[in-house]
Amino acid sequence: MITINSEVLGKAVSTGRLIGKVEGNHEGPTLVLLGGMHGNEPFGVFAISEILNHLEGLKGQLHGKVYGFAGNLKALESRQRYVDEDLNRLWRDDVLKGLDHEKWPEARWNNELHQLVELRQELNQVLDEAKGPSYFIDLHTTSASGGPFMFMTHTPANLKYSEYFPVPAIVGIDKYIKGALLSLVSKRGYVSLAFEGGQHEDPASFDLMRDFSWLSLAATGCLTPELIPNLRERFNRLKTESALPGLVFDMLYRHPVIPEDQFEMRSGFESFQRIAKGDWLANDRNGRIKAEFNGHLFMPLYQKQGEDGFFLIGEMATANSPLDLETSSSEAPS
Repeated sequence: MITINSEVLGKAVSTGRLIGKVEGNHEGPTLVLLGGMHGNEPFGVFAISEILNHLEGLKGQLHGKVYGFAGNLKALESRQRYVDEDLNRLWRDDVLKGLDHEKWPEARWNNELHQLVELRQELNQVLDEAKGPSYFIDLHTTSASGGPFMFMTHTPANLKYSEYFPVPAIVGIDKYIKGALLSLVSKRGYVSLAFEGGQHEDPASFDLMRDFSWLSLAATGCLTPELIPNLRERFNRLKTESALPGLVFDMLYRHPVIPEDQFEMRSGFESFQRIAKGDWLANDRNGRIKAEFNGHLFMPLYQKQGEDGFFLIGEMATANSPLDLETSSSEAPS
């Protein structure tokens, strides 16, 4: 059990690996919410804890089960992205097979491997026992501004589910980021996506995480829309804060970095900002780093820890949220 304090939110929350579980009185889907995969992103844990507490009073109307898990407990306690290595880059076949066959030498074991083993065991049990459809939502924040967005692997089920939300969607993460948990869950056939609420210490990011999580309860069918508190307000806030709501993007390029690179992003960039070929984006020990083609900048790195300097993405399509049509009606839920 750890206690996380947030000066920005003026709150504290105590949690173990399982933040909580609420089981409804009706058969239905399984929704898994994960917060704190990175220790410097605690808002997800706060949002999940608050929502689960609220759901306790809605068990009679709740369909299925809702679980909340905390990711990297030790990193959350120390408020750093990770302790030894990025937990969200370890969900790879080579790592998991090594763990299954106990091939890892003692010297290889570190905090993140222990966190992976514990979290994996919990998630496997929940997903294996699920009787209906299952959904996995990984809540994050970023070091750069640019508004909320979600990213996922490019599957019909993920794309269909993402249409419910008025925020940009980025597909193709698995082409450039290896070992992300959402990719592993998606391979098992479940709807799986990550939601980025905004900057790490911006209180608005916490609000948007709550909004997205509440809408997820309606999108999965765990709750009917009229039971979502302030549904229209939550939907409209997500849409207003989104840089390019309804657009779908494909990941086109990743700029990997290691500490020895002395990588430094130039100030003032934000996600979804349009850039042109030749734009000066960053510096490293070899000099200037310029964009190799036109596109949109995505997740520029403005923190010390991290393996991704920035990404470039390109537009694929537009999508209209079913809820967007509902909220334009005089009969829309409030």
